[in-house]
Amino acid sequence: MIPLQFALRRRMMVAGGGGATISDLPLGTLINIGTDGGAGTPNYEIADINNLVPGGVVLVRKDIYSKSEFGSTINYPNGTLDNLIKTTIYNKMPQQLRDKMMDVTFNLFGSGDITRKMFALTYTMVGFGNNNGVAEGKALQLYTSNASRVKTFNGSAADWWLSSLRTSDYVSYVSAVGSAYNYYPSYSCGVVPAFVLPSKTPYNPIPNPDGSYNLFQNTPISDLPP
Repeated sequence: MIPLQFALRRRMMVAGGGGATISDLPLGTLINIGTDGGAGTPNYEIADINNLVPGGVVLVRKDIYSKSEFGSTINYPNGTLDNLIKTTIYNKMPQQLRDKMMDVTFNLFGSGDITRKMFALTYTMVGFGNNNGVAEGKALQLYTSNASRVKTFNGSAADWWLSSLRTSDYVSYVSAVGSAYNYYPSYSCGVVPAFVLPSKTPYNPIPNPDGSYNLFQNTPISDLPP
């Protein structure tokens, strides 16, 4: 009899590189990306499938990466938070993963359209609706309640930044209980990066001890045990 782990891997190997893909997994499934340089386990949760980006799966860090100011102004593009995510954190991600990330274009109130491979979620994306009448992308399918938005830092629930400005002085963040709040951009708040992978990206169907799954390149049939 073929051992279970080999049977599962064989099931993934079909002509044309198909098989089990991350779009087959349910919302909330954890994907371990291996390393990103942040606090805690680098697990990212599946937050959206073929919605924000057709043909794409949105992965959002399960827990807070670090703390940071939003920036010196209320504008997200090229500010402290944006540069931390799109440059510093992005460069710490595995190269194979960076090569798969899709460009994502979304509108920000006060800034217009921006395009990023890694980004902070918007007011709209986390399920709070339009921001001052502007749809900042689409509501991600996972975030339908305050409880679904709660994230921790070093084991305790904590506030985390969004990329949305709200008033001439304040920017938005998600509170420790998952509700929307606004404060000055100089506030030190949680950093939660997100990115999008093609929906056909394969994963290893054998879970890690914490229930997360790893992404990987398909193993050729010839390399598998009989």
